[in-house]
Amino acid sequence: MASWENLEAKLKHAERTLVFEKIGNPEKEREFELRSLRDWGFDLLLVWHKGKLTYLLQEEGLRKKGEAFTYEDEEYTVEEVLEELPKDTSIFAKVEERDGRAYILVEIRHIKKKWGEGTLILNVPAAELLIAFFRKKGLDRLYNYVESVGITTEFFHQRGQPRVPMDYKKLPAGAKDFIRRTKEIFDLVGFGRMSLAYYGKDKNKDSKYRVFLTLPTIDLFDLWIAEKLNNSFRVFK
Repeated sequence: MASWENLEAKLKHAERTLVFEKIGNPEKEREFELRSLRDWGFDLLLVWHKGKLTYLLQEEGLRKKGEAFTYEDEEYTVEEVLEELPKDTSIFAKVEERDGRAYILVEIRHIKKKWGEGTLILNVPAAELLIAFFRKKGLDRLYNYVESVGITTEFFHQRGQPRVPMDYKKLPAGAKDFIRRTKEIFDLVGFGRMSLAYYGKDKNKDSKYRVFLTLPTIDLFDLWIAEKLNNSFRVFK
């Protein structure tokens, strides 16, 4: 984080920092496809449990059809490792906050039913799963820049020491491309905030800047959106 020699320098920095926002309510719940569970590292199983068929998440590749196993002191038998969802059934996930920590909950239910009327298959700390997902998919900028995870997730990155930021009209093409790409993501998810202080380039033509960026956490579990954000950060040279 920045260190300031005096208050006036800090205030001047605040005055010149560029802010881009799409204001609204951050999305907390959304629908996902079956492949997203695999992106996160899971297989969706149809299993026999206490004489009934139900759903269960397990580590990808861990279980096979017909396998009997014990999980959390309960006995299961795999009927099928699902490659597609049953008709009129969808996967829904939401992020909620409890005592200052965010959790992701995933439910399978009929498309006409509401939250709580389906089968809950996941309830874990959102930050742990999100960072593991970033690492699994090689989203290096995201797992290096992530600062905090709640209903929204904040990213922060700084290169170089703070000085008076440049005006938008004086930004180089790479910085403007980063802004354009990031605003496109805001439009896709309906919410976002970015503050950018761009200081210019050093003698090696490396950009020096400080950026904070906030997006809805639930949308970052979508590989397509996460890859777009990672690639957006990559345009800075």
